[in-house]
Amino acid sequence: MYIERYLYAVGKYLPAHKRRDVTKELRSLIEAEKEELIVHGADESTAETKVLKNLGSPAIIASEYYPTQGAVAKDLVPLMFLLIRILAVALPAVLFFADTLGYFFNDTSPAFTGYLLYILEHIPNYAVNTLAMVGILFLIFYGITAARDKSITDSPAAKSFEPEDLPDIPADDFKISVIGEIIALIMSVAFLIILNLYPGLVGIYFDGTVRPMFDTSFAGLLWMVNVSLVWSIVLSGIRLALNHKTIATKILNYVHLLFVGCLLILLGSRDIFNEVVITEFQLDIIPKIFNVLFYVGGIGAILGGTVDMVKTLIPRIRK
Repeated sequence: MYIERYLYAVGKYLPAHKRRDVTKELRSLIEAEKEELIVHGADESTAETKVLKNLGSPAIIASEYYPTQGAVAKDLVPLMFLLIRILAVALPAVLFFADTLGYFFNDTSPAFTGYLLYILEHIPNYAVNTLAMVGILFLIFYGITAARDKSITDSPAAKSFEPEDLPDIPADDFKISVIGEIIALIMSVAFLIILNLYPGLVGIYFDGTVRPMFDTSFAGLLWMVNVSLVWSIVLSGIRLALNHKTIATKILNYVHLLFVGCLLILLGSRDIFNEVVITEFQLDIIPKIFNVLFYVGGIGAILGGTVDMVKTLIPRIRK
C-alpha cells in the first residue's frame, strides 16, 4: 500500500546512479521486517505501516545511505554542472552571433581586422555575463539545497513521520523531458538577450543601414514579452531542479499559458510593424501572416493549457 510510495520518496533524495541499488536493498529490508510482523500476528496493512514508521522520514533514510556534503547537495551536482556547461557554451555563442550580425550589418565597409578587434573588445563582456549567470545558477542550487536540508532536519514531517503523508508516485503527465526543458531554457534566454540588448537585429538591412521591423507599439508591449520569457525560464529551472512536474508548477504553467495567449492575441490586434518599412519594401503580406499566427498561437495556448489543466484536475476531483 505504501511501500512503492516510500521507495519513490527516498529515491527523490538520491542521485540516479545510487537510486536503484538503494531502493532494492531498502525494499528487501522492508519486506523482511513486514513478513516477520505478519508471522507474529499482525495484518499486512498494520505491519507495513509499522515498518515504515519505524524507518522514519524518507529524507532522513536517504541521507543515511548517501549523506550530502558541500554547498550543493550531491544529487543536484550533476544537473548543476550540466546546466553550467550548456550555459557556458550557449550564452557566449548567442552574444557572439548577435555581435557578429550587428557588426556586418551596421558597418558600411566591414573588414576582417575590424571585425576581429570588435569581437576582442566584447570578449570581456561575454565572460562577465557568463560568470554572472553561472553565479546566479549556483545560488539557485545552493538555495534549493539549503531549503531541502533544513526541511530534512527541522520539519515536523521529519520528526513525526506518517506513511499516509507520503507523496503519490507521479503519473506520466507529471514527468518531464530534461532535454526539452534545457532547450526551452536556452531559447528563452536567447530571446530575452536579443530582444533587450540587440533590438536592432530584428529589421531590414539595406544599403548599410538597419530599418527596424517593429514600431513603438511593440516597444510598449516589450515588458510583457520580458515577463513571459522570465516566467518560462523560472518554470523550466524549477522543473529541472525537481526532476518532475507538480500541481503547483502545472498551475503556474497554466497561468503562464493564459498570459502568453492573451499577449499573442494582443500582438495580433496591434499594428506592431513599421508601416514605412512595410510600404517601402512591399512586405504587406508579412503583417497579415504574423497576425494570423499570433491569433492561432494565442487561442491554441489558452485552449491547450485549459485542456491539460482539466485532465490533471479531473482524477483528483474524483478521488
